[in-house]
Amino acid sequence: MSASEQHDMALLEQTLQQRREELLKEVQDVTGRDKDQPYRSLTGEVSDSGDESVASSLIDTDHAAVSRDIAEIRAIDAALERIASGEYGSCIACGEQIARERLLANPSAARCFRCQDHFEKTHGHENWPLL
Repeated sequence: MSASEQHDMALLEQTLQQRREELLKEVQDVTGRDKDQPYRSLTGEVSDSGDESVASSLIDTDHAAVSRDIAEIRAIDAALERIASGEYGSCIACGEQIARERLLANPSAARCFRCQDHFEKTHGHENWPLL
């Protein structure tokens, strides 16, 4: 591995660690807010259906944000494991090298652009609501 590649690897690992810490803090802030701001305080003592709807929407939004953050934390953890095992930068689908530019833009990328494009086309709609 060249000095430039070692520098990139160290920078990417640091970026992943920092992003992981940011996400953990966001999750802790949101989950702590749930305890500090129970449903009743969101709707008030005398609530109507509009207040309940707003409170429910806020709670759903918080849960969606936490789910998104947890998914990103898992992707970061997987990338850190690939760094530790020496497999970082190789596509998990085809084994080809992931482009440096792609890793710099998305350090937790697990697939090359071609494989990621294929994955999104075949699996990208699995968790979409069906309404």
